[in-house]
Amino acid sequence: MTLPISLADRRRGAIFGMFIGDALAMPVHWYYDTQALQRDYGKITSYLKPRNPHPDSILWRSSFSSPNGVADILHDQRQYWGVKDIHYHQFLHAGENTLNVKLAKDFFSKAWYGIIHQYILHPQFPEASIFLISTTISLFP
Repeated sequence: MTLPISLADRRRGAIFGMFIGDALAMPVHWYYDTQALQRDYGKITSYLKPRNPHPDSILWRSSFSSPNGVADILHDQRQYWGVKDIHYHQFLHAGENTLNVKLAKDFFSKAWYGIIHQYILHPQFPEASIFLISTTISLFP
């Protein structure tokens, strides 16, 4: 007998799936050559550390110019931009999340945890919806 899965459990599962999927995919980000992917990683069945050199690295094609010190998200990684074969996630450990998902984790776990939790449990909770919409608009004008 299968028990029904609540909407709240589905939402929690989606959030956990985001973290797990990102950590599993992290070492193979920006692999466009499936033969190189197969050669370097084979079938991925566990968390792995990224390998260098990275044959499909996009860093050498990219540039970044911070408008100010606050917006500089690269920090010590700046030296690798514009260099071929460097894996952007080269310093991450097996199972570690990328920056985007780390930021999502901060969003879910810190100041807005109570509101997010209420929204997961009670999506009809209007204050949560209004708060999320207004916060998103203010963060990303």
